[in-house]
Amino acid sequence: MAPKARIIKRRRTQNWGQLIRETNRYIDWLILLPAIILMILGTIMVYSASADMPTGSAFSYVFKQGIFDITGLFGVLFLFHFKFRWQTRGAQWFIRLAMTASIFLMLVAFVFGQAINGAKGWILLGPVSLQPVEFFKISLILFLAYTSGKVMNEDEAEALGVAGRRWPRIFMLIAIFGVFLDGIMPDMGGVGIITMISITIILAAKWRPIFMIASAGLLFLIYILLPNLVNWFGLENSGSYMVARLIAYINPWEVASSSGLQLINSLYAISNGGIFGRGLGNSIQKFGNLPEPNTDFIMAIVAEELGMFTILIILALLYLMIFRLITWGMRTKIMFYRLTLYGFATYFFMQVLVNFGGVVGALPITGVTFPFISYGGSSIWSLSIALGIAMNIIKQIKHEEELGKEG
Repeated sequence: MAPKARIIKRRRTQNWGQLIRETNRYIDWLILLPAIILMILGTIMVYSASADMPTGSAFSYVFKQGIFDITGLFGVLFLFHFKFRWQTRGAQWFIRLAMTASIFLMLVAFVFGQAINGAKGWILLGPVSLQPVEFFKISLILFLAYTSGKVMNEDEAEALGVAGRRWPRIFMLIAIFGVFLDGIMPDMGGVGIITMISITIILAAKWRPIFMIASAGLLFLIYILLPNLVNWFGLENSGSYMVARLIAYINPWEVASSSGLQLINSLYAISNGGIFGRGLGNSIQKFGNLPEPNTDFIMAIVAEELGMFTILIILALLYLMIFRLITWGMRTKIMFYRLTLYGFATYFFMQVLVNFGGVVGALPITGVTFPFISYGGSSIWSLSIALGIAMNIIKQIKHEEELGKEG
């Protein structure tokens, strides 16, 4: 019995050793390590920014954020090691069902959820609130990557169930309904991010330069004309929460006591911080001046306490992750892998752009969280799922490259 037990123990040790070797061999540390660093920094800043929150103590916020980060990292590693065959009809139907389920949860949040900051979109589960649109973004990226079967070869299209190279119209309508539902909540920041993700995947799949130029020109025109929309349509006194945010973006000093309060105090915080900041925990604006200091405007607190130098480091870590996702997407010939990695890269980029653009006043405030830094379980879990799936795909790309060299 004793020798047999030793054999079993030795085999288990070998399995753990193989798992560690596989992790070191296939994992992209230039993606994972920046995410871990950002999570640690985010947890520290959530504790600091929550010092004067009226709805809970700083310890309660940092405790929950730590749980979100730990479970998120476990999810990343689980998805990385999960042996999933992406190029099957079963995978395609799983993605369709995941997208439909996330839209159903969005509908539940819209009908039965409580309005927060003028918008619906959260499902309250005791001390935790779930935001289904964050998971809809992931499922939509996978769905669009799959349904772009027109650029696949015959064998790949057949394996994915894209017979005849036709778009699955029913699920495409379901996806469009999800975007519409997110818009009427209203969640214009989410709609903007989803729109840019969709445009990126479609352009990468079809590569139509005219459509790309037209889309970029339209977005630039909207950005230029945005300050005049309120005056043109006479919306100043409409009472809409969205219009109030737009007015605050145009001239926050005219509505300094109401909708312009966040942006003005955000600019004060950034100005107070300078290059190297006032020191961790020494923010002035978080004490009753800046609303949502641990979520939407946490980067203003980071700028005030740690300075613009730290802001540049955070942006550099995120753009390193985005660059790696794009690089791996360019290296693979499998269109689903490429489009998925491009979609995740766009997701990360747009989250940074929309949040930080609102913090510095370059874009209207939309309530979008900053990746890995802002407090919130749905955001952390959604980003972690995206990271885990991306690393799983990169592992398969590396494996296929090794097989190609051997062959």
